[in-house]
Amino acid sequence: MKNILKKISAIAMAFTLLGTGTALIKSNPDTMTAFATQTRSWNYSSNYSLTGNGATDIVRVADAQIGKTKSGLGYTEDWCADFVSDCAKLAGQSDAVPADGLVTTFLYGILDKGGAIVSSPRAGDLVFYEKNNDYWHVGIMIDSSASIQGNCKGQVKLLSRPEDAHIGTPFFVRPNYSNADSTPAFSSIYEELMFDADFYYHKYKDLQKSIGNDPDKLLQHWFKYGIKEGRVASIFFDPQYYAAQNPDVKKVFGNNWQAIHDHFLQCGYKDNRKLSPVFDVSFYGSKYSDLRSMSSAQRIEHFYKYGCNEGRKACADFNPENYKNRYSDLNKAYGNTMKSYYQHYMIYGINEGRFSDYSSIYEEIMFDAYFYYSKYKDVRDAFGYDPDKLRRHWLKNGINEGRTASIFFDPQYYAAQNPDVKKVFGSNWKAIHDHFLTHGYKENRKLSPVFDVGYYRTNYSDLRSMNSEQLIEHFYQYGCKDGRKASADFNPVNYRSRYSDLNKAYGSNMKSYYQHYMLNGIKEKRNGK
Repeated sequence: MKNILKKISAIAMAFTLLGTGTALIKSNPDTMTAFATQTRSWNYSSNYSLTGNGATDIVRVADAQIGKTKSGLGYTEDWCADFVSDCAKLAGQSDAVPADGLVTTFLYGILDKGGAIVSSPRAGDLVFYEKNNDYWHVGIMIDSSASIQGNCKGQVKLLSRPEDAHIGTPFFVRPNYSNADSTPAFSSIYEELMFDADFYYHKYKDLQKSIGNDPDKLLQHWFKYGIKEGRVASIFFDPQYYAAQNPDVKKVFGNNWQAIHDHFLQCGYKDNRKLSPVFDVSFYGSKYSDLRSMSSAQRIEHFYKYGCNEGRKACADFNPENYKNRYSDLNKAYGNTMKSYYQHYMIYGINEGRFSDYSSIYEEIMFDAYFYYSKYKDVRDAFGYDPDKLRRHWLKNGINEGRTASIFFDPQYYAAQNPDVKKVFGSNWKAIHDHFLTHGYKENRKLSPVFDVGYYRTNYSDLRSMNSEQLIEHFYQYGCKDGRKASADFNPVNYRSRYSDLNKAYGSNMKSYYQHYMLNGIKEKRNGK
């Protein structure tokens, strides 16, 4: 094993610098008994094409085998190292990844062929697992977090993050693949997190047409052109957002995107800045107690390695858990792969007018999908009862058109009953909507035909000490369900008892009476008092 002692020393030093505290490289591996190496490459699916780039090709071979079983491939022993060996063989990379059935000697063989331990993985790197001072398992990384691994409960499986193997402590090795030099190297973890090939591919249609989904070519394009053009290549860093949200950066560099990129790499990563529409380092650190003692650099690394996969909220304007729950099409597509929700929002959601999070409870009460569907025939005919599409229509069109989307706020009623608002904004319904969110919710105003905040307070002794904000929240959470009278012009209890057809339809569901009155009762000239 040529030069192995030098490699052992270098690797041990590297892990000491990385702070793992793991005694990674142990005594001479030749003293350990190896299992027989099994080659079963002839049983592998050939549904892949090779590019000549080792890192890309081993991933392509592995990807074609997902779902294959131990018996289907023909292995008779623990076969995780055999799987990687055979993928490398089919990718033409046996020189960089020599075949070996024992994980420990497999690791040493790769290092002896010029491989190196790396702190942050990328496509084509191998993930090894250390447990109880030994090496137990190995897989192939397909990007910075996901991997394909053989011998996972008898199958070849795709894991969304290394920890999902539940075997031991993962660490990463970059084999000395042939033709790997055509892909630019990252100078730091902060540069690495700036680029995600899958994100870059889906974000830009011109690249989809000209390059296709080739990670190496996409990376080369980004280094050569994308950085200078201010293109966004990951959820972690958006250069145009970074400039807009950090005026000192914008003032100095303007639209020099290369300089803005370099500013982040040289000093911005230390400064708790807003980096993208889903990632504000300061917010992230202050929101979670386990992160508060971390530096900006540590917070960035934490979100990159763990937080985005866990679905942590990393800025005031985007909540991945809410985004997942709000949109059934996304939940169906992505399930619990939380990183995908950040990606979708930045690639598609913002442009589609998808709602990333409520900025306040007052914005939340303005939209009720069922009410909006029931009130507007044109919307009903266009979208049916699809809450996601209804919400998008309201955000994109309905607000500007002055449409009413809940019992709690009617923009046209609000303008008519509050002359100061009408005088200033006229029929600018977006401005009227924003006035309520910025000022009106504090001012005991008449908000809809069934909700007058001032009246609600005076009508109930238990509410008289509450301010306007508290009264709105109370009516939203409790009052409408209890059937409280919140306006001089509408009494839900009387409305229920007066109309037997409504009582038969709604029974004790008191909120339905407010809804019926605003949707139908006023037009039908029903007596609401």
